[in-house]
Amino acid sequence: DMEVLVRQAPTLPLRCYAGAFCCLAHGVLRWADLLFSWKIHLTIDALVGVCWKMKKKKCQAPWAAIRAGFTHTDWAGHWVAELDEAFLPADDYVLRAVSRHGCRFTSRMACSNDAMAMMRSLLILGGMEAGGALQFTLHSWRHLLLTTARQLRLSDSEQVEIGHWATGS
Repeated sequence: DMEVLVRQAPTLPLRCYAGAFCCLAHGVLRWADLLFSWKIHLTIDALVGVCWKMKKKKCQAPWAAIRAGFTHTDWAGHWVAELDEAFLPADDYVLRAVSRHGCRFTSRMACSNDAMAMMRSLLILGGMEAGGALQFTLHSWRHLLLTTARQLRLSDSEQVEIGHWATGS
């Protein structure tokens, strides 16, 4: 549903945040990894960027998120277009905070509380009960593909690679 909301959410900020959450899921990223990324661009099959402030990394870390997604639509292409309409990303962060009602962007950089509020609004907009939406965190997106990898019994080394972890961590 989040991929669909990149195109169909009722406001530009909601569409931009929906794309951010798709990016977290498909790129196996933390919220801060995406927020502090730059050089975000599309390739034929992926959305790619470079995080300049990744947890426990002393250098910039490239990342990629598949464009086709679970719905086999180009959620990433739509997201980049929505970001462009919102004059985003900014020079040193990807998303700005939104107004109380989620209808317009403010001038300040988004924080995790802004993202949590937008995520829960989008989950409810997508049909989830409010109680269910409250059970998810921004980190939940990072675990989606990792949980799938474990269920498919991928090797530990493959799971480490998907999660961008150091071996043995």
